[in-house]
Amino acid sequence: MNVAHATFVDFALSRWQAFISAPQFAGVQWLVKLDSTRGTGAIEFWCENYLGTVLVWNNANCLDVDLMRLEDKSISMLALGPCTDNATVDARLQTLVPFLTDAKPGGSTPPAALRRGPTPNKSLERTREG
Repeated sequence: MNVAHATFVDFALSRWQAFISAPQFAGVQWLVKLDSTRGTGAIEFWCENYLGTVLVWNNANCLDVDLMRLEDKSISMLALGPCTDNATVDARLQTLVPFLTDAKPGGSTPPAALRRGPTPNKSLERTREG
């Protein structure tokens, strides 16, 4: 059954939750920050070897995936720009599979690189229970 989503950000976040709930990603910790005034969302995730973001905008249905390898601080932009259809969201999330499969936890709190203070609307912040 298809569930209607109010915005592209809502849709993308629901797809992230479906993606990351797979057993092979159990070691990945994550945090969602939403800014409903701007129509944006940021998923910040981390594990032993990587930290990254999935950034989403209602404007133009954009979804970017960035990943940092902690060992050498190298950053890869795995996907960026507008999503032409719903399948593109899933395809972009799938770019993380080789990096996050069977990842070991990197701690229960976000690394310092992700700590940027409270979200604009604290009631919209969600976290994954580790």
